[in-house]
Amino acid sequence: MSLPPKIVLYKDWIELRLLSPRDGPAIFEAVKESLPSLKKFMHWAHYDIELAKACTVYADFEAKSLKGEEANFAGFNITTGEFLFCASLSSGSRLNPLAYEIGYWVASKHQNQGMGTIATKILTVLAFRYYGADRLSVGCNPENTASFKVIEKCGFHFEGLARNFQSKPTQEMIEQGLSLNTDISSFCLVPEDLSELPWFEEFSRDVVITPFYD
Repeated sequence: MSLPPKIVLYKDWIELRLLSPRDGPAIFEAVKESLPSLKKFMHWAHYDIELAKACTVYADFEAKSLKGEEANFAGFNITTGEFLFCASLSSGSRLNPLAYEIGYWVASKHQNQGMGTIATKILTVLAFRYYGADRLSVGCNPENTASFKVIEKCGFHFEGLARNFQSKPTQEMIEQGLSLNTDISSFCLVPEDLSELPWFEEFSRDVVITPFYD
């Protein structure tokens, strides 16, 4: 991957900037508030860490972004400054350097407001318009109906079920609510699909990408 954008703006509403320890306290508080929903499908939500350790993780995410290994962003409301979501693009295939994969999670206080859909659409625009992707994939636990709805709204094509894609949860994770399902439903877009997406062109016009070197 090339150097990521410095800032991505959606309308005058949402700003994406590189996930960084500078925003660590806001992100960390959102993680803590969101744990009840995150623990259902996210293995990482089951590991207890303090703010200082979390900030080292965020620093690692930033370093990976700056090295072009992946692109990790935190989304904020431009007006209020509130943290909304984390969103990332990473390598989606060892065999294709232009294949990318989406990841995201939304702070619990901003769930059910379309934020997952907005984050996914922004990443889709970034993947194809900034990085020149020729494949963009996204996966979710078959039990994760909220993610299914997001993926469906964004027009991704179902490719199949990847069985045992995730490691089996520990007993402690199960007791804390992690899904027993280790499969992942896989979805994808390629450039030829973009003309079929009713939202893509109009949405793209509202996304302003500022390169890091500007």
